[in-house]
Amino acid sequence: GRIPVFWYTIDVNNEERNMRQSKYAYQIRIELNHTNPSVYRVLSIPGILTLEHLHEIIQVVFGWKDYHIHYFIDGKTKKRYEPSEENKENVLDTEQYTLNDVFTIGDTWLYHYDDNEEWVHTITVEDRFLQDATAYSVHLLDWEQDNVTEEAGSIQSYDERKKILLDQDHEDHAAMVKWFQLSHIEFDEDTVEEQLSSIMANDMYDTYEDNYEQIGSLLEEYFQFVDEETVVDLTCDAGSCFVQFVKMNDLKSVHFFQSES
Repeated sequence: GRIPVFWYTIDVNNEERNMRQSKYAYQIRIELNHTNPSVYRVLSIPGILTLEHLHEIIQVVFGWKDYHIHYFIDGKTKKRYEPSEENKENVLDTEQYTLNDVFTIGDTWLYHYDDNEEWVHTITVEDRFLQDATAYSVHLLDWEQDNVTEEAGSIQSYDERKKILLDQDHEDHAAMVKWFQLSHIEFDEDTVEEQLSSIMANDMYDTYEDNYEQIGSLLEEYFQFVDEETVVDLTCDAGSCFVQFVKMNDLKSVHFFQSES
């Protein structure tokens, strides 16, 4: 979103609640359906990240290339969440909902990558816990099995190609070795951790950089920004803007509201 031109009020009445909520992280298990043995990843993710951030995280930990459309389905409500550029009527925007907004322990969600029902993932919310509010990070806690190669098109096709790869006597073995070299993204824990850190740096802090210039003077007026202060989240909708920032190692949060004039 973009910040409207006129802003007039700051509400700090809910600062304690917002600070408490922003410290939450979720432990989630993400499993690629129809895989045997199971291909899954277990992660801890800050609750202030959005569903769209979760999409980017899933792309990294499963070695996908973000070629296709994607959307989430809430297992309880059956509501569908997808990016704004793909939105249809009555569909919810993944950039407008954080994990704190939609996740509770025990929830099960579906993440669809590509609309052919092949790359479907089951997300289970296993736990919620407090984390250091000044050290937001995504962590890979556990995983099993290598990535599946996206270009295979389906689990069945991937399994067939993997058998040929492992059979040195197969007539197509050499061609399959070359295909895997060109197409496959091998799961590497160190690389994944580095990419997850990059998501936090680039998306969480800079997604709303266009809004900083418009709202910067207000932040300076009310909070006298200095070097020790860092904006960690800036989320705006049509009528308000929610800002979280660290000042002298303490997490602060504030709402700006659009003027009615």
